[in-house]
Amino acid sequence: HPGADAPGQPSLELHCLIVEDNELNRHMIAMRLRDFGVTVSEAGGGVEALRLLPGAAPDLFLLDVHMPGMDGVTLARHLRQRHPRLPVYALTANVIGSEEAALAAAGVREVLYKPIDEAKLLEVLRRHAHGDDAWDIEVRAGIRQLLHRPPPGGCAAGPGCGECGS
Repeated sequence: HPGADAPGQPSLELHCLIVEDNELNRHMIAMRLRDFGVTVSEAGGGVEALRLLPGAAPDLFLLDVHMPGMDGVTLARHLRQRHPRLPVYALTANVIGSEEAALAAAGVREVLYKPIDEAKLLEVLRRHAHGDDAWDIEVRAGIRQLLHRPPPGGCAAGPGCGECGS
């Protein structure tokens, strides 16, 4: 991981899936995460993220709220249905109160505002890397096993869901 071994740089053993439709934003966030020693998978939208999920086995998600096609709230619901214990964080430049309530109802743990506060991002990452959020190695290992199985009962939207591709 570039920068992870540099003096003063943390080295976090996490895998994060970033879902962001703006390529520049996505690459900037990914670059910073890699500087922290985080393994990164990237998706340009919700459908792509759901397709990557079984092979990616992330420890947490960072997802944009406003994306074309499947928005962040819908994606969070799909992620929560499939993997209720995986932490989901929303990224946005702005969000109105009703969106924040919808994100919370969809299982988003916290909204991180763009431009992303590096100290806040590092705090979130450390929380998960060090198990400070009831998140330990056994739970992560169990979830990684589950990620390689189809969700029980299929998608809540039913077979042929146009949003998640199931």
